[in-house]
Amino acid sequence: MTGAGSSESELLALLDELIRAVAGVTTGLDDGFFEAGLTSAQLIGVLDRLQARLGRQLPVTELFQFPSRRALARRLAVVSGAVEEAPVARAGYRSAPDRRALRAQIRAATGARRE
Repeated sequence: MTGAGSSESELLALLDELIRAVAGVTTGLDDGFFEAGLTSAQLIGVLDRLQARLGRQLPVTELFQFPSRRALARRLAVVSGAVEEAPVARAGYRSAPDRRALRAQIRAATGARRE
């Protein structure tokens, strides 16, 4: 039985099982639920069964915020503590001193004056 603390792979398998049972379709890992042909009513049925299997309530918004099997399984694994949440990459983020130094280099290279 899949429950609290389940791994991401166990949750993927559980979601596949529940979607097939409720909607009669198989979805790819990254297929959106609606794009795969599930209706709102079917998703609520999946959610009901998922809550029963996991033994806890889940907000219906999770289905919209994490709209594929992989995304939802990952979210559930993170929430249950089975896996750590991946840090958010901040592309191009620089600290204030780094930004000031970069601006000074640009001004020096272009001959621009500080206003």
